[in-house]
Amino acid sequence: MSLGLVLEHAGTPPTYERNDAFLEWDHVRRLADDHSLDELEAELEELLERIQMYQDRYGVDTPDEVDAATAETAPADFADWTAARARLRRYERARQIRLSGSERSR
Repeated sequence: MSLGLVLEHAGTPPTYERNDAFLEWDHVRRLADDHSLDELEAELEELLERIQMYQDRYGVDTPDEVDAATAETAPADFADWTAARARLRRYERARQIRLSGSERSR
């Protein structure tokens, strides 16, 4: 039985790689299980505010759009901005899981 944690590639000997998609799904599922809808939405609001702050500060929508010279002057900003965007995606997915679960329980 496979849990999906690794992907097996055919060959002799077989080789394996970590299944990042499964690990991401598992992380999102745990967020949905461990947080109420209100908690997820509060975190989403904070993340959106933080992302908006960076968008306003640098005048672009994503960290990828910032020129390299500017990015080098504030690496912590760009690391935080990138992390906030990744976290936002996870929390949005967890919120959707929560919403679909609350729809079934009605």
